[in-house]
Amino acid sequence: PTTDDTLTFAKTLVAQNPGIVARMVGDGLYSKSLADADTMGKLPDTSTLWDEMIDVTIQIEQEPGLLEDVLRAFGEDASLPLSQSFSAYMENLDHISYDRNNLNGPAFNETTNDGSPPSKPVNRSQPDTASNRSEMQRFLQTIFDTNGVTACNKTGAVVHAQGLPIFGNGDIPAGPANSVALALVLSTHYGSKTTFNACEVFKIPNLAAFYLDSMVGAASMYFRDDFIRNGLGGIGAATVGLIEQSSGLGYDPNNADTYNGPDLSKPGFWDLAASSTFRPKPGWLNRLVFFDIPKDSPNPGDKNYTTNHFLADLQGTQIGTSICPENVIPDPCYQSSTCGDATDISSDHMVHGLRSCPAGDWAFNRDQDATFVWEDLGFYNAITPLVSAFAVAKNPVTGNPRHREDLFIALMGVLHKHWQTAAGAAANANECALAVDSTGKATKTCSQDGADTYEPLLGQIFSSDMLTAVHDFVKVVEGLSIPTCAKADPTTGACTQAGPSTDGITILANATRALVDPAQAKAVKLVDRHMNPTSRRNDGTTNPQVTPIYLVLESLDEIDQAFAAYAQSNPNDTGRQAQWRRARSQLVDQFLGVNGENTKTQSFQDPSLPKILPVLIDTLRQQIAAHCPGPPYGACPWARTQLTQNAATTVGGPTFASTLDLTEAVRTHDGARAELEKLLTYLLDAGSNNDALAEFLATADDMIQVMRDDTNLVPLYHVLATAAAPTTTDATGNMQRGVVDATTALLARIAGRAYLPGSNVELCSSEIDPEGLVDIALANMVTPMKDANGNPTQTPLEVFLDAIGDVNRVSPGTMGPMQGTDLANAANELSEFFLDPQRGLEQYYAIVRNGTVH
Repeated sequence: PTTDDTLTFAKTLVAQNPGIVARMVGDGLYSKSLADADTMGKLPDTSTLWDEMIDVTIQIEQEPGLLEDVLRAFGEDASLPLSQSFSAYMENLDHISYDRNNLNGPAFNETTNDGSPPSKPVNRSQPDTASNRSEMQRFLQTIFDTNGVTACNKTGAVVHAQGLPIFGNGDIPAGPANSVALALVLSTHYGSKTTFNACEVFKIPNLAAFYLDSMVGAASMYFRDDFIRNGLGGIGAATVGLIEQSSGLGYDPNNADTYNGPDLSKPGFWDLAASSTFRPKPGWLNRLVFFDIPKDSPNPGDKNYTTNHFLADLQGTQIGTSICPENVIPDPCYQSSTCGDATDISSDHMVHGLRSCPAGDWAFNRDQDATFVWEDLGFYNAITPLVSAFAVAKNPVTGNPRHREDLFIALMGVLHKHWQTAAGAAANANECALAVDSTGKATKTCSQDGADTYEPLLGQIFSSDMLTAVHDFVKVVEGLSIPTCAKADPTTGACTQAGPSTDGITILANATRALVDPAQAKAVKLVDRHMNPTSRRNDGTTNPQVTPIYLVLESLDEIDQAFAAYAQSNPNDTGRQAQWRRARSQLVDQFLGVNGENTKTQSFQDPSLPKILPVLIDTLRQQIAAHCPGPPYGACPWARTQLTQNAATTVGGPTFASTLDLTEAVRTHDGARAELEKLLTYLLDAGSNNDALAEFLATADDMIQVMRDDTNLVPLYHVLATAAAPTTTDATGNMQRGVVDATTALLARIAGRAYLPGSNVELCSSEIDPEGLVDIALANMVTPMKDANGNPTQTPLEVFLDAIGDVNRVSPGTMGPMQGTDLANAANELSEFFLDPQRGLEQYYAIVRNGTVH
């Protein structure tokens, strides 16, 4: 069903929206041309980047509804700025941070010392390390580094509220009228305790997931201490406004909600100041994690001292990263009198995910300011549709929010693992570390594949029309209504009962599942042509179940291996693979070329293509229906085995092999190849006279049908082989010319031109056909004659052949089709013509020989 639905979708799309199809093809060709010109991008032959990306894609498509939601995300108008932001992040390295003079204002570019977005290119001639890493490279590392990391308040934390220590040893300054009452409440609640233990105030179990959730309003900070959370007797309960005023983050003394609300460009909370629900936005978290405690306003009276004082006493700078050893501690809230009612106590009463990092591996040092760049170029709003698909979109099976942030993070983790080059890793091994032991020694490192060598190319592609075209394509596909078939005739395969119509997004998602899902492949017992159920990954390891995508990838890989083996055994012909790729590219350009590449108004250069494609798709569907009948479209032996067996028989036969041998001989001979190209150009050009293209296509169709008829063709090959035998000389010196050599020499002599030695003065008297009469006569022989009304009729050659046929019947002049006896008589006459030395072809040879001896 997936195959039939996909073909129906393709036909509907081309028939109804040829413009968007041309645009997608044109943008693809434009990207290919950029890739062809790129000299930097290179992955090792054994890189498993794509294998691992497929692994995550499988997890995505197996999550109900997620793949559809991801596809729809790219059709959201909000996603359009991703093109500009990803392009800038790929190409530039600017250090973006917060503005020390305007903490809650727009991000600040410390490289250019102003508020401009990234603009300084990465130096590709130097290792990709430290400050010479793109924004994208740092983006990927930060997501990886915070995945699975728990953030808590530090041991000995003090929480400050409006300048009053809610808990700590500091003096209670003059201020609110209830300060004395508050002090009494605190004394009653905490007794003689002076500080908080680690994780008593808050615990965020996965920083990366929490950060993604903050982009869509799904990240909620939970204060574990019941007094901070609820207060006592109406005193002390935390609110968004209290947190912002106490920390200085997202705080405007003139308007409590300046930075709050859904505007992601402002670093506050999703909730308003009076709320006791705490959903920080990513800008607020950027400043929480990367505020420069050691250097920014460490002394009373400094501009940002309130923030420094609040964060230093609450959490300090020791927020861990995933490369550090885990530090599991007993949960201080288990059976606690002050936070024992916390709802996030694990079943084993332990806090997991904390890290014990050596110097330099804490988040503030390893990923300093890496997230601030996302505040530029509208990135947060643009990425929201995609993040929403993973985080908050409803699972259609359960009806609950999906919360598969782990899959988005896994994609970023795969890229991070393969992004840095060996040169970058050598310059700074710590950046390549994926895990370390207790001494800080790396136990797992990045692959050093250098996928970031593709950043310049990807930057060009992202800045092109590609993502905009994808957005428009998704919009079109969402609006398509594709009919499906619920029941088919078991004999003919024709649909007898229509199924429910569906949209194009569902069709695309199902087609992707059919392509990559090992469970579906296993269910239909998919194997390769050698009956192996496994598939080989790029590093030589195996997947337990082959899928269609791996069949395609393995085929392409084996083609490359064949070319590599040929080049090794033929050192004088090492450019064959390049020729193959160039020819393949030219074929695509010829048949799928578009006008106006990389624009919004692209169209196919061949205007007939949108008309032909639906017909071809229908023909393919009919063939499948005819050969694979029966509901519900079960296993199809024709598609599984018969097609490949027929192809193998044809390719393995002498006809195909001889044709390839001839083609290979022409390929290696420049002169022959050039002349053949001229002939094919004439035959395939619709503008050629004498209907050359139509006649060639008809002849090609006939040739294809006889290619497998080896039974009748083999005897003919023997005759042709004899005719093609080379010229030989016997022991006495007598030369026996081969038919082909002699004929070629004759044609060369007839068509040859003679010149005075050392000049371009032609000697017509020495030429057999100086006026080119043979060319004229042959052209006229195959040019249709015209009747009295100017309409084309038969060619002279056809008239001559008909006359010869009529004369050589058993009874010349008999009307009607030739009978068997007529054909036998004609064959006998032809044989005598070839063999009779007095009045046949031998006599003609003698005349020509005598006429050309000089």
